[in-house]
Amino acid sequence: MSENCRKVVIGTKKAGKRGVNCKVQAWVQERLHWEDWERLLKATEMFAKGQIRRRWWRGRKGGVLPEGQDASSIAAEVAIKLLSGKGRLAPGWTRERLQNELNRLASNEIRRLYGLKETKLMRNEWDILRPTPEGKLRSVFDRMQGSAGGGELVDKKREAAREGDRRKLESKLGRDERARGC
Repeated sequence: MSENCRKVVIGTKKAGKRGVNCKVQAWVQERLHWEDWERLLKATEMFAKGQIRRRWWRGRKGGVLPEGQDASSIAAEVAIKLLSGKGRLAPGWTRERLQNELNRLASNEIRRLYGLKETKLMRNEWDILRPTPEGKLRSVFDRMQGSAGGGELVDKKREAAREGDRRKLESKLGRDERARGC
């Protein structure tokens, strides 16, 4: 019996009514473990791929989904939800009804991801600039100057600038050895 079922059964006037529901939930969860999850997950993944292809993600069809999700991760997440009792299955389900419930949960998850602000606001690096006439993709980062690191040339320039600053400071300090030691 799950933790929620124990809390409901003990110490409430409606315990009898809710306790029966918890027994049914436990029975449903036990029977779900008997199903062929390899086939169910494949079918749910194929359904999720179709749903994902229908929508625009980050400015184009077939773009990257938010939160690093893909069809297989959505199918796995949906299966976990169903196994943890967050579904609409009633005793006496058929495999078709179970697959329809998995598809419904997957559709809800895809709709939730599609509704995130990230979907509408973010763009992929390669989608901002048009490809060259030869068809080569262009990155926006090629034109930007980096502020963190950037190779040997940048390091040499920084070192030269530091050396120049050190010389200026030493010339201002003069012969004061104590100040130069800091």
